[in-house]
Amino acid sequence: MEKTETCPLIESRSSGSSVSDISGKVQRTIGVLGAIGILFGNTVGAGIFISPKGIYAHAGSAGAGLLVWVFAGLTCGMASFAYTELGTMIQESGGEMVYVNKAFGRYLAFLTSFVLGCVVRPAVSAVAANILSEYLYCAVTQHDVVTRQDQLIVACIAIAACVLCTILCTCSVRITTAVCGVFSVCKMLAITFLVVCGVCILARKEGHVENFTHAFEGSSTNPASYGSAILFSSLAYNSWNSLNTMTGEIIKPSKTMPIASITAMGLVTLFYTLSNISYLMIFTVDQIIETNTIAMDAGVAAFGYVGKLGMCLGLLCSCGGCLLGGLFMLARILQSTADKGLFPSPLSYISPYFNTPIAAQIFAMLLTIMYTLVDVNTLIPCMTSVEWATYSLTFAAFLKFRYTEKDMYRPIKVWLALPIYLMLISISFVIIPLGSASTRMPVVYGYGFLVVGTVLYGVQELVNYCTTKKTV
Repeated sequence: MEKTETCPLIESRSSGSSVSDISGKVQRTIGVLGAIGILFGNTVGAGIFISPKGIYAHAGSAGAGLLVWVFAGLTCGMASFAYTELGTMIQESGGEMVYVNKAFGRYLAFLTSFVLGCVVRPAVSAVAANILSEYLYCAVTQHDVVTRQDQLIVACIAIAACVLCTILCTCSVRITTAVCGVFSVCKMLAITFLVVCGVCILARKEGHVENFTHAFEGSSTNPASYGSAILFSSLAYNSWNSLNTMTGEIIKPSKTMPIASITAMGLVTLFYTLSNISYLMIFTVDQIIETNTIAMDAGVAAFGYVGKLGMCLGLLCSCGGCLLGGLFMLARILQSTADKGLFPSPLSYISPYFNTPIAAQIFAMLLTIMYTLVDVNTLIPCMTSVEWATYSLTFAAFLKFRYTEKDMYRPIKVWLALPIYLMLISISFVIIPLGSASTRMPVVYGYGFLVVGTVLYGVQELVNYCTTKKTV
């Protein structure tokens, strides 16, 4: 990594005082600890508890599945770090949309924000809301599963959780980041407890050591299966790019973003790896594939009811933090896109009292609530494939900036090979799963969102044209 000399103008705007950000709308209030808390809190969510099933099913063995987890973690960590160059070079909130808009224009920028802001992010937040409500209901009622008759109550709990998180995100950025930090600590404790469960099983000599002595026995020989496994693992690492959606609210981005990126993603990869080692110590690969409540089962196997209760609390904190941080991030994507004139202008409104994008925050809540009413788990390959397509486009913009904006101020400059590698990896995450029968059609369906986005873009541009013409 190379650092260029400091630019006084940009750094003064990043001082964290009452000076507004580059867009002149919101203030910089997120420091290093807040940024670490948000990134870690957004990334560690429901994925570590629901992705193992899909990953090991496609990888076929303990060793191959574990390597997928590590590979995905390192790749997402490198992507997060590479994004710090973009975030410190273009210090605006909005993430991928801002970079694609500057590099390739409005159409691709609209598609990027539509995919991330109206499909992927709210759906992932909805998964967290649904899991939170199911486990909270089971913990209170002492039921092991949610029956068909209980679905309405569970849906109401999920909606209530979305509303409460939205109120918090709307009222105070500082309080939201502080709560995300608390949730992050609780998540660390929950995953630590999961690791302790594995150690306990090992100490009792009940562990499945064959998962390690014959780690690669039964591994898939189909490259497409590993592409599908990576799609499932990317759900667990989803939101590695959180900081770039709120760059305009980060104090001294050139210092805060790389520290937060390296620290948070390093911790996530470490905790996920240890969690999977624990899973493999407690269960066989077949058992991991068969269960839908792997963390709860791990707690029961190690400590009985106490373990079940502990993992239930950990899951609630994990999903709660993911939902809160996800809604916070989603609102910034929507507001920034509207500020560029790509989404309806009311979404760009910033509350002068709360200094938050209140209209976008409410719309983010409504989108998330909509997705809580459907089973989005079946959409994981669909969502993640089209999501990585937007990332490949962003890395293409990254490379374009290196050659068209050579004189642009870059507080952080990463090795050129890194964005090239990440763009190729992003493209492979989209193409390779097409070779697997189980994920081929969901990936194809994912591109249907691009068609829908194209139609909506045409409608939005027509409205903008008619409005401008009428004004003139």
